Amino acid sequence: QGEGPTLLECMTYRQCGHSRSDPRTYRSREEEETWKLKDPISTFRLLLRQTLAVEEKALEDIEKEVEETLIEAISFAETSPLPEAAELVLDVFQSEP
Repeated sequence: QGEGPTLLECMTYRQCGHSRSDPRTYRSREEEETWKLKDPISTFRLLLRQTLAVEEKALEDIEKEVEETLIEAISFAETSPLPEAAELVLDVFQSEP
């Protein structure tokens, strides 16, 4: 509504380890399965299917488009020159002293 910045806090759960070698011994497999059922992407997909009757094909098309966008973004990033050091603090939020 043009009333200035908005902050969204999105609480989530890391569904994989910190790295490929992470044995994830700090939580149980049951805990992981419980949180997988709460996955926001899966639950939103289900909501779209059940509430708005969005067809699975439409959701698959969206996923394909997102995947293509990500591939293009990665390619752009990998082929772009590194930024100058002076750009390090550009567009960084700083509170008033």
